[in-house]
Amino acid sequence: MRLRDENKQQHERSVANALLNKLGIRPEAEQPGNPTNGEPDRLYSIDKKTIGIEVVTAYYAEHEAKATAKAAAEKPIASDEIRVGEVSGSPDDSICESIQEALDVKCAKEYSGTDETWLCINADAALTELESIKDCIDNLDVPENQFERIYVTVNKVNGVEVFEIYLRKQS
Repeated sequence: MRLRDENKQQHERSVANALLNKLGIRPEAEQPGNPTNGEPDRLYSIDKKTIGIEVVTAYYAEHEAKATAKAAAEKPIASDEIRVGEVSGSPDDSICESIQEALDVKCAKEYSGTDETWLCINADAALTELESIKDCIDNLDVPENQFERIYVTVNKVNGVEVFEIYLRKQS
């Protein structure tokens, strides 16, 4: 496996584990999912169910995502690590647009191999106040999807914050 792929898997594992830890959930077992079989990024055994967690990261700008991916080829991003890059325009609007875009892309996909599939959008939003993230989440358009639960995680200095996106339908 290429170093970039290993680091991506480590990042996905770190984000998913931070989510479960914050929710107070202790899985009995875990492993990476197999994308070739349509499985989400991480598979967990929880209460005799296979829970799959698909992980995606929202960034302020596309160039920030590319720079982070390039850096991740050398060193994975820890779940509690904050990287700050250039942001043009309103950071609050930019991260909200990125969260919506990630939600749209992931909701359009089909996943298999689980009893439940969850989505975790990790917002790389060091410049945005948590209240702005909450306002964003309250106004997202949630497309039709197969997710049992959808979360947004945000790494802040005092730890990971978790917000749930309730599965309302697009109007």
